[in-house]
Amino acid sequence: MLLLAYKYWDEGIAEALIVNANVGGDSCHRGALLGAIMGAGGKALPAELIHGLHDAAATSELTEKYLAVIRCAANGHRLIHRLAPKPKAAVATEASECSS
Repeated sequence: MLLLAYKYWDEGIAEALIVNANVGGDSCHRGALLGAIMGAGGKALPAELIHGLHDAAATSELTEKYLAVIRCAANGHRLIHRLAPKPKAAVATEASECSS
């Protein structure tokens, strides 16, 4: 996978992913890592790979939401907020319901 990223860096991510698929074997997992490494290095997916997706609009929307969460975390915002503890009576009621 690292060899593919190195060898096809100048040709771009599309060429690297096509070669990866043609190699065979566990190309799905290898391709995910290959795309992540090349994407982290600034390589973008070409438009023909994005627009050819079954539900490209929903995929783009979900990607933007995900990136917004990543940007939020990078700016020091907490992603998980602490929940208030449940009252002991509620815990006891739930426990009794589970045991019956």
